[in-house]
Amino acid sequence: MRFRAPTREVFPAPRGVKKSHKSEKYSGGRKWGMTRDLSQIRRDWKQWPDANVGVRTGSLSSIFVVEADTMEDTASTAWPGW
Repeated sequence: MRFRAPTREVFPAPRGVKKSHKSEKYSGGRKWGMTRDLSQIRRDWKQWPDANVGVRTGSLSSIFVVEADTMEDTASTAWPGW
């Protein structure tokens, strides 16, 4: 896999969940272990080669995300038995 220094901070995210493989506690206070440091990114993806690339969204990053869940997805995860 080839990497180049990102213009935004990234973090390794497990597939299928909305979290990071890393934590602020063990990442020098950086939320979700976010970094632009290319050597750190290489180490992270060597440790978690199947990770998705996570990026911060919202007003701090100017990235706006619209997420759409189906009734089937919602019923099975957010409101069991609905």
